[in-house]
Amino acid sequence: MKIIKPLLITAFVAAVLLLNPKAVQLIGNLIGKSTHQLTETAKFSYGNTSNMKIVGFQNGIVIYNGRKISLLDKKGQKQGEAELRSNDYDMTVQNGRILFLDKVKRNLAVIEKSGKISSQIKFAEKPVFVEAIGKDRFVVHYVYDMNEKAEGLRIFNMSGKQIKDIQISNISINFISPDEKGQGFLVSGLTLDKERLYNSMMHYNVNGELETADKAENRVFVGGMLIDDRFVLWEEGYVELRDSELKYINSLRVDSGIVQLKSEEGGFTVLDSSSSIRDFNLEGAEEKKDKYAHRIYGVIDVSGKDILISQRSIEVMGTKESMDFTNDIIDTIKIGDDCLGLVFRGEIRIIAVD
Repeated sequence: MKIIKPLLITAFVAAVLLLNPKAVQLIGNLIGKSTHQLTETAKFSYGNTSNMKIVGFQNGIVIYNGRKISLLDKKGQKQGEAELRSNDYDMTVQNGRILFLDKVKRNLAVIEKSGKISSQIKFAEKPVFVEAIGKDRFVVHYVYDMNEKAEGLRIFNMSGKQIKDIQISNISINFISPDEKGQGFLVSGLTLDKERLYNSMMHYNVNGELETADKAENRVFVGGMLIDDRFVLWEEGYVELRDSELKYINSLRVDSGIVQLKSEEGGFTVLDSSSSIRDFNLEGAEEKKDKYAHRIYGVIDVSGKDILISQRSIEVMGTKESMDFTNDIIDTIKIGDDCLGLVFRGEIRIIAVD
């Protein structure tokens, strides 16, 4: 009986608390406060050099310092290494492998997670950059005749087999933008015709087959992307919308200057230099605008959440949760689907996003 009475009293008190709406709200708030969406899981140092590059990997980080590539896991532990010296290079990742382009030696190496080089591609022409385009394929932009200003694109699979060689004359390619769903890529290039400047736009599928093309006069687009059935292209202070055939639909001005343009479901978000974040639909109509008191350098999607990047802090958009740091954030990288890498001078911190 002495044991049963305390149990009955405890059960009675618990029932009263649970039936009281204010008590339920208080408990909910306490639980909510104890749940964090941002958690630092690792911190490690690196040697800073002038010729280095740091990129996110499937479940880790790739660091190149001009002499070697180091592959680290989310805790900063070394998983692999490859000795490659270059003063002029480009590097990206594709499905758990590294694509390293040495522009001087005119050689591209496909590197496994262990650091082993699985295949290499030699170029007679001068390679300019490499871009992953999805479905285990990548494209290399090259210049094959400097006198005639002729350029080209070569598509390869991850085994190094060439899928397509696309030769482009009288156009200077300024960027390639892969489709987010991996169905193709957008190519932008500039040309002069009778003293008039044109920005040519071409969309290819992953097999290198041209699907649609058009051009715009007196435009120098610096970025573009395919969102649903719309192409969104932008230059300084200006955004242009085009349909699936690259025909003009609408345009809008961004007076404060574009810092970042990010795709969203059914539209896109523009971050401008006044630290405003503006949401637009695919017709170009503004649907929402948020103004921030502090300067925002970028927005990155991790675990389905938009993380705002400031000079010395990160914040989960739409919440009050944030993390502050004493040093400047010089770069941010996405690691897998659920982690964010913050690069400081000489130090990297891994933040898990729940």
